[in-house]
Amino acid sequence: MNIKLEFAAVCGAFCGTCEFPGKSCAGCLAQKGRMFWGICERYLCCVEERHLEHCGWCEEFPCHWFDWNPEGLDEATFAANRQRNINNLLRRREVGTEVWLEQQAETA
Repeated sequence: MNIKLEFAAVCGAFCGTCEFPGKSCAGCLAQKGRMFWGICERYLCCVEERHLEHCGWCEEFPCHWFDWNPEGLDEATFAANRQRNINNLLRRREVGTEVWLEQQAETA
């Protein structure tokens, strides 16, 4: 399966199931953190400041950015997304981003 690397967001989200790619968003990496909803501070910290592929490689992971809710999600949805993204990043560290993307596409 050929899934775009841009669908692997630095925060652990899988952009392949999002309603915005192709409409107003090409994915976190392709947009260089300049998202349709504003500037992604996680991206700036991870990629531009620390030069990491994703937050899971950071010594401070999970840091205060995982308590940031730029989309304004309700508390339960935000908590579920936060934990899912942390688990996703742990899995990406284990198997690599390309394998992780294939696994995400299979379960989407």
